[in-house]
Amino acid sequence: WTGQTPQRTLDAVLRKSKWPRAKYGKLRGGGFNLSLTIDKKHCKWEARSSDFTKDSSLKDYLATQALYEVDPTVQMYQVLPRPFRELWLSWSTSKQQEINDAQQLVADTRKKRIERMIALIAESQSNTTMEEVRLEDRENESHVLAENMES
Repeated sequence: WTGQTPQRTLDAVLRKSKWPRAKYGKLRGGGFNLSLTIDKKHCKWEARSSDFTKDSSLKDYLATQALYEVDPTVQMYQVLPRPFRELWLSWSTSKQQEINDAQQLVADTRKKRIERMIALIAESQSNTTMEEVRLEDRENESHVLAENMES
């Protein structure tokens, strides 16, 4: 792979957007943190361990995470090295799954509410029909009694 590292890509994005540079720091016990200020909002990420073997890979991991959080809709992953591209895509897939799950929950809730309303309407109509039948039966009984009393 001959492209830029996620760190360099992040630096280029920050420079182009006229945002302050990213600041990396070492954490006690190993690992790194990354601090950014974007549109007056301070963002911070930490990585203590990773699937990557070199410490510099942890910085690239943090840079990838920052790039994703700055704007996940930009297909920045296409210029990243394969492991970071796959990481980005896994985050996108996970986020899309969360959206799909939330939409399914809303749809299921709406469906249950509609089914309940239909059941209540049907029950109401059934009760009304039963009341009408009872009234008709009473009227018929009254007519029969009246006819029997007349005879």
